[in-house]
Amino acid sequence: MYDIRPDRVGWIVYDTETGRPAVLDDIALVELEQDTAEHLVVLLNRTVYPPRPKRLSNWPLLPSRARRDAGRHLSPR
Repeated sequence: MYDIRPDRVGWIVYDTETGRPAVLDDIALVELEQDTAEHLVVLLNRTVYPPRPKRLSNWPLLPSRARRDAGRHLSPR
């Protein structure tokens, strides 16, 4: 996970586990403008924690009886 913090000259993107500056293509992400640092953090965190796919249906989560009866229509009594 990555985050930003103020540096002497600008902002630094750092690894939250190690506290060390993040490095991208052999470039330490230090002395950045705040907007740039924020965008880089979002992009780096997406590579570490990719977005989860959205579930289109609750079908596998239905209890087994509900799954078995899902296609049946109740007849009026």
